[in-house]
Amino acid sequence: MVTSFQVRKALTQYGATPDIVFCVAGGSNASQIGFLADVSPRGLTSCLESNYYSAVFITQACLQLWIQNPDKNRVRHVVFVSSAAAFVGLPGYIAYTPPKAAVRAFADTLRQELLLYGDKDMYQVHSAFPGTFITDSFLAEQASKPEITKIMEGSNISDEEIEAKTPSASTIAQKILGGLDKGYYSITSDWESALILNNMRGPSPRDNVLLDLLLALVAFLLWPFFRRTFDRKTRNYGRKHLANLQPANV
Repeated sequence: MVTSFQVRKALTQYGATPDIVFCVAGGSNASQIGFLADVSPRGLTSCLESNYYSAVFITQACLQLWIQNPDKNRVRHVVFVSSAAAFVGLPGYIAYTPPKAAVRAFADTLRQELLLYGDKDMYQVHSAFPGTFITDSFLAEQASKPEITKIMEGSNISDEEIEAKTPSASTIAQKILGGLDKGYYSITSDWESALILNNMRGPSPRDNVLLDLLLALVAFLLWPFFRRTFDRKTRNYGRKHLANLQPANV
């Protein structure tokens, strides 16, 4: 695993002090998808490393450079690409959702810590929470993803249908950059992600107070129905497939 020391060494070697840092490493693979009874310990730890520590260490290295080289004429940004999965857990993503939620908590804490070194015009933190988008790794996951996970996220269709109805990585990147241009702290890729964000806003700053409060009210009213629907689907799937849900040897 790459540490902040190694990242800083590389940046120093090239004389680089970046003004914008995008923390986009992460995702999941076949060894990290599955139910807790089946995922190996290495699958759990590697998912945490790739999704959480990858963001922590690059941010720490850049922050140390920023503090040592302050510039009041620059606005320095760190952008975390988390996931809408940070707001809602689905069976099969037990290794993936906790690191994404941790990235969000890390961003909330970092935003306040940066005020120690300058006001918000010197350092800005942004968190992006995209929904599902097409990548080679996402399509590869489909081969080993539990069927209930596909049902819950709506990916229990052919790869061709998924590609036709799901945004590309390029489309999501453009939405993240658009939110960054507007100075948003929390950036979502669709209304569904925006709704569940405002159902769990907590200490995160609001970018559009009136709209965010409206979405929070809608989510407050609708989410109990979605949660009960998810619970019912999970129970029914378990009753139907219980014999196939015995723990693997991990």
